[in-house]
Amino acid sequence: MTRRLILWLTGAATAFWLIAAALGVSVMKEEFDEFFDGSLQETAERLMPLVIDDLQRREGPVSPKHIQRQVEDMGEEYLIYQVRDASGTILIRSHDAPEAPFETPLKRGFWKNDDYQFYTRAPRTARSSFRSAMRWTTGSRR
Repeated sequence: MTRRLILWLTGAATAFWLIAAALGVSVMKEEFDEFFDGSLQETAERLMPLVIDDLQRREGPVSPKHIQRQVEDMGEEYLIYQVRDASGTILIRSHDAPEAPFETPLKRGFWKNDDYQFYTRAPRTARSSFRSAMRWTTGSRR
C-alpha cells in the first residue's frame, strides 16, 4: 500500500509539474510575441519619416531603390522592410528584402506567414497624395 501511494504521489507531482511547465511556456511565448510585435511596430514608426524624407528629396520619377550595405556582408538580416505605394509597387527596400512585394495586404496592422511577422502602416500625416498613398511594411523572422 505504501509503494502504491508513493507511485501515485510521484505520478501526480510529475503531471502537475508538466502542466505548470506547459502553461509557463505558453505565457512566455505570448509575452515574447507581444514584446517583438511592439519592437517591430516601433521600428517601422521610427524609420518611416526618414524614408519619406529620402523619397521626397529624389528628383524625377520614383523607381525601386535597394538600400546597399556600407559594410561587408554580415549574414542574413532579421529585420527587413519594403516601402510600397497604394498599388503595391515597391519604392524602396532593405538589403535582404525580396524584389517581389511581400504577400501582406496593404492595410494597417500585423500579419504572419510561415517565415515572417509583418507590420504595415501608412504615414500619419497626409500633406500630399504621395504620403497618404504610401505603405510601409517591416518583417522579422519568427
